[in-house]
Amino acid sequence: MNRQAAEPIETLWLAHWPAGVEPAAWQAAAGLSRHGPVLATCLRRLAFGLAPRPQALGALLADGELLTGTEAYRVLLEIAAGLRSEVAGETNVFGQLRQAITAFQSSASPVSRRRLQPLLDQLLRDTREIRSACLQGIGGQSWGTLVRRLLAPAPSERLLFVGAGELARSMLPLFRQQQTGLWARRPVAAPQGLDQLFAPDAVSRAADWASHIVITTPADPDNDARWLSALGRRPGRRVIHLGHRSSATLPAAGVAQLLTMADVLALGREQSARRAAQLQAARAACAERALRGQPGTMTAGAPALLATA
Repeated sequence: MNRQAAEPIETLWLAHWPAGVEPAAWQAAAGLSRHGPVLATCLRRLAFGLAPRPQALGALLADGELLTGTEAYRVLLEIAAGLRSEVAGETNVFGQLRQAITAFQSSASPVSRRRLQPLLDQLLRDTREIRSACLQGIGGQSWGTLVRRLLAPAPSERLLFVGAGELARSMLPLFRQQQTGLWARRPVAAPQGLDQLFAPDAVSRAADWASHIVITTPADPDNDARWLSALGRRPGRRVIHLGHRSSATLPAAGVAQLLTMADVLALGREQSARRAAQLQAARAACAERALRGQPGTMTAGAPALLATA
């Protein structure tokens, strides 16, 4: 395969909003997706690409950070490997990033796609290799495994997931011993292995069906009030709401045990000592992979980070 001169790593930029960004402002910057993958979750937002940077970034960076070159790639790798997540080492963010890459590849211009593809390939490859080398068997490093430990459902119980996004779908396979149900705001196709798919207008029926409930939708006063009202008719069940960071922002009327992201994170922290060495090795690997892209500091035998076909 013929190769053109590799683009310097300095052309990479990463805009990162660890605490999110005001929704109206983000909507105004929709054009970012023409320049590279854009990831938007309830926990973070990010966009990255190759220079020149889009003008739309200027109005948004007051609430975020802009990184370039080696530092941008190192941070991007750490995010992809789950090292920047509140549950360190979790796997969900990698699936979300892959979805963002696929969305970019399907909508970008041929020139933009061809220019960025070598970086995307390298990012996915490096992430998989780092997770395989440093994070195998880390244990409990996904929202799903921590939720499963908190709920500890019996095989005969029924788990209802509220929301049909990547987070909910990633958890479903962890509850194969239980019956699983799914409710979404809009009609969706049933994921493989699902036992019950509830229509958007079937909130009460879905709530009555469930033994325990995992809410994966973002915090929303109207949606939260609707579900808490439906769940309050039958007490004694556990509810985990991953859209709220603490119970202080979520009234628990009628719910026997209402857990939030804080409870999941607390369980994750209990395991942190056992994972410290693995996480340190993974971070070192991210830094080493990023240095490969700097001219003159390539590791022997390593592929050029931004080589173009």
